[in-house]
This record gives sequence, structure tokens and C-alpha cells, in this order.
Amino acid sequence: MTHADKLENIRTLVQSVLASHDWQVGDFPAAGVKAIETACGGRQAEAWLPQSLSEEDTIVCLKGSFVSAGEDVLSSSTIYIPIDAPDKDIQALAKGFCAAAEVQISQAYSVRLLH
Repeated sequence: MTHADKLENIRTLVQSVLASHDWQVGDFPAAGVKAIETACGGRQAEAWLPQSLSEEDTIVCLKGSFVSAGEDVLSSSTIYIPIDAPDKDIQALAKGFCAAAEVQISQAYSVRLLH
């Protein structure tokens, strides 16, 4: 299996997990997006995977982004997925990302103002 095939498998598994946690997945640059209601109106959280890998890469970074009050509250949510990880491990790591993102988003200033 080539690195491109491995990345595509990781993308498919991660997007499946994102979709099961109410993230939208589809044909846009981000691996997934999630609509978030804030005191400032609707905003969007994003989950990112690389578009390609070099043959030397051994990990894939799943990163998040959600800006609230000028701070990207998901900047510390990066998950490192070994390129050769079994499917069940990739899914578990993606679930961990979703859980951490939910907590971090719920603690964002613009989201807390709603509650």
C-alpha cells in the first residue's frame, strides 16, 4: 500500500468518525466542518488532514481550528496518527479528537456566553 493509499484510508476512517459526531464531511478542503452557535452568530469549526504525504512521513496530523475571541481554541487539539496504524486505532484516535474538540469548543468564550 502506498503512502497515498494509506492517507486516503486514514481520511476515510477519520471522516466516518467525524460524521458520526455531527461534523459535515464532503468535498471541501477540510476533512470536516461543524456548525457552532455562538453569541456572535453561527461559526464553523474545522478538522484538517494533510492533502498529501512524502514517502518519509510516518505520521499524519489531524488538526482542528475554531476561533473564539481571537483565540484558536482547537490549536492544541492535534492528534498524531501513525501512517501504519490499524483501522481500529485510527478510529479511536479520531474519536478522541472529537471528544476533546467538543470540550474545547464548549469552553470557548463566545460559546459560553450563550449558556
